[in-house]
Amino acid sequence: MDNIRNKLLIGGVSNGWNSFSVYGPTIVSKTEGVYLWDNNNKKYIDYCMGWGSHFLGNTPEFAKRAFELAYSKGFGIQYETDFQLLLAQKINQYIPSMEKIRFTNTGTESTMQAIKIARAYTGRDKIVKFEGHFHGVNDYLNFGNDASLLGDKEDGIITSLPGSSGIPKEMSKYIEIIEYNDLETFKKVLSNSDIAGVILEPVCLASAIMYPQDSFLTEIRKLCDMYGIVLIFDEVMSGFRSNLGGAQKDFEINPDITVLSKILGCGFPISAIGGKTEILSVVDPIGDCVISGTNNGRLLNVMGALLALEELEMHPEYYSHLHRLSEYFIKKSNELLIQYGVNGVVKGYAGRIVIHFGTTKLGDNFRSSVSGWDREFHNKMYKYCYENGLYGFLLPLKYCPEPICITPKHTFDDIDQTLEIFENGLKLYCKNNV
Repeated sequence: MDNIRNKLLIGGVSNGWNSFSVYGPTIVSKTEGVYLWDNNNKKYIDYCMGWGSHFLGNTPEFAKRAFELAYSKGFGIQYETDFQLLLAQKINQYIPSMEKIRFTNTGTESTMQAIKIARAYTGRDKIVKFEGHFHGVNDYLNFGNDASLLGDKEDGIITSLPGSSGIPKEMSKYIEIIEYNDLETFKKVLSNSDIAGVILEPVCLASAIMYPQDSFLTEIRKLCDMYGIVLIFDEVMSGFRSNLGGAQKDFEINPDITVLSKILGCGFPISAIGGKTEILSVVDPIGDCVISGTNNGRLLNVMGALLALEELEMHPEYYSHLHRLSEYFIKKSNELLIQYGVNGVVKGYAGRIVIHFGTTKLGDNFRSSVSGWDREFHNKMYKYCYENGLYGFLLPLKYCPEPICITPKHTFDDIDQTLEIFENGLKLYCKNNV
């Protein structure tokens, strides 16, 4: 079967991300809740959780209702129905900064379209992004992320290096990359360049965990207003994770444009771009910035997102449970690192948690994560945890560790079992010192 798989599928997978470092792909036979079984019937606790999208588990009950309801109406239609409006109203209710909304299918698609809106609105071309922040694999933004080499840094500005082959070098001239929380360089870039928009993860969750320091987001908001620049929050990962209002609610900053995906559909392939009426009015059919497609607003995905948000709305205890799990895991795992004399730190945001071996002083910028990472020790721990039933736990990326995803559907028993496996790995490798 492996030979046939490798013959027909590129690298033996339908999605390159499913070919994990060290072990390659795990062929999954079934999932249930936060568990999965491979084709040898080995059970794992899932900490990948659909790359952060399966917030309500791998087999949520609401999905059945979404399929049934959509099928009764014509599940594949992408024509206008009342349900697109109902979903837009629900999003706007919890994220008021999203005054006008357009649906797409993926975060990659939406970030690409969001910066196009910024360019159409301002008449300028350049976009500022922050090193290590991930905005999908579209050619305009696939620079300075977890798949890129660290670019040279001169006067705070970082050389734009692509995260993939096949991206024309000319694309880099439309991107300015700086370190997250580097306010002085940000001011300099905005004052000297033809900037249309600034895109960022308000709290970076994709490739590392980077919090905004002090008044960084407040200053960015002020400066974007001063220079007439569109501020874009990529909340593909953070949207609905900590609360229904997203990271912008936690940090009390309203962007001009917000991008949502992942938890918006809880497994259904849907994304949304929303923002100020004045800015979004450049989009077709009001304006001439075209953001449309065959699958945009398909009823099945809209229905899935609508029922997912209703599920979160009806169960506020999901969030309180998640925060307790997250705090418990961070506290206990940090205690284990200290107990076994391991140089490392654990930090996170609403269940999205990074376990970083190599330093106890992890800064809120990408270079700190890369330069301080003990990849060799990390790989040993990753292999041990995987072999003992933890999927997507301590997954190593090219240049930094991938954060794990704890969801409201995990239990304290799951976390305790995970901590036991994690501790046994620390005992083994600290004892053998290899």
